[in-house]
Amino acid sequence: MRVLQIIQFNFIALLLLSSEVFSQKANLEADSVKTQELISYLSKDNIESHLRYLASDDLGGRGMLNLGNSKASSYIQNHFHKIGLKQLNNSWTQIFNVYQPGYSKMNIFNENDTITKENILMMFGQETSTSEVELHYLNQLTLKDIAGRKLKNQALALKEYNPMDQQIQVPDTHAKFVIFIAKDQKDLLVHRIRFSSMMGNRMYLSPQERFNDLNSLALKQEDIFSLLGKEKQALIEKYDNLSKKERKQLSTSVTIELEYENLEYNNENVLGYIEGTDLKDEFIVVTAHYDHLGTKEGVVFNGANDNASGTSAIMEMAEAFKKAKENGIGPRRSILFIAFAAEEVGLLGSEFFCQNPLVPMEKIVANYNFDMVGRINKKYDDHPNYTYLLGTGEQSKQFYKVNNEVHQRYMPEFTVDLKDPENLYKRSDQYHFLINKIPIAFFTDHCMKDYHLPSDDSDKINYEVLYQRTKLGMMMIWEIANRNQILN
Repeated sequence: MRVLQIIQFNFIALLLLSSEVFSQKANLEADSVKTQELISYLSKDNIESHLRYLASDDLGGRGMLNLGNSKASSYIQNHFHKIGLKQLNNSWTQIFNVYQPGYSKMNIFNENDTITKENILMMFGQETSTSEVELHYLNQLTLKDIAGRKLKNQALALKEYNPMDQQIQVPDTHAKFVIFIAKDQKDLLVHRIRFSSMMGNRMYLSPQERFNDLNSLALKQEDIFSLLGKEKQALIEKYDNLSKKERKQLSTSVTIELEYENLEYNNENVLGYIEGTDLKDEFIVVTAHYDHLGTKEGVVFNGANDNASGTSAIMEMAEAFKKAKENGIGPRRSILFIAFAAEEVGLLGSEFFCQNPLVPMEKIVANYNFDMVGRINKKYDDHPNYTYLLGTGEQSKQFYKVNNEVHQRYMPEFTVDLKDPENLYKRSDQYHFLINKIPIAFFTDHCMKDYHLPSDDSDKINYEVLYQRTKLGMMMIWEIANRNQILN
């Protein structure tokens, strides 16, 4: 009798288990049908159209110092309005100011010549003064060159020194100014761009001090020669054969005028959302920055990959999600789309939003950020169907697991690279969500070719791969938006 009861119990348990498995399979198949219909609203042509406009010369590189930035903002706002997203606080924008330590006045002159602001690159320092100093020319900074020399309140012009590349302790010389000599106008422009992208373009959400007390700047070689005079220029041409005494003669008196101040610029994040259903008070935040480097000395930095690609992706995702909802496939949680400003100058748009959130931070379930998603890393030249997906396990192992399940279920042939030896997940707007303990997923191509160069143009974008990355991101967002439980 007992054996019969055990058999009956096991049979009933097996029926229940089979029923549960069948139910789960049915639910999975239903979810799959919804997901496939959802992504059918995604258009590669729309992504390309948005990108080509945002990366066109008409927008001047989407820099905050020209109208291109506001044109890009208006374009995104109009799109959000046209497709029927909802506003937060009755506005499409979140306005904020940023501050840049800079110089309103820079002149270097003597009886031989006057060098004005447009030909001077100020790298470090926070000097406001008119200084009469002795300018010394050196081919390179070595202990031999400066041994025994009294350099306090003087200026060193260094042909083979670049403060961005070398860790030479120039302040130990007590020099008041250090001048890096650029070969020509093109070289000066390259260093201006490079410095701006690395650190000189850094801005803040409040007025700030500059980086350090050393006043470092760059001049063209011809301007240094002009200040020194023709006789000393002739000596420089045979510098290597000069005695130590002769090298000391390569100097001249100059006046350096500087006025330091914090420059203020207006910026705006662009926001719109799709309202969820039973979990509408919780939010998935989908982001990309729309700003870039602008125009420098007449050269437009269109920023097609950085980051017209990510901006175009989230604009098209917003439209696809909205069309799906209108056709009965809407998310349970709300999905908030944010195009951030001022990323290139220090991730300031996302920092401001996280400090002044328009939805409660504790109600943000996850952040998906798209930054540089349109090119191919050389590692994947022979297999372009890939994306880097970074940071997914930093705050939630479950978040990583769910995203991985979506990848394996719908796009297993598409490579997802999780390796991040350079900690890129800390170098875009998702970082400010991460430090607020919100799970993040950072989509990027990790392609540095043409990075922050004028050659980052729309014709170099791989639109098919951009579409595939957008599609994968959309499916992951959909899964998180409809889960029963919040991630842990």
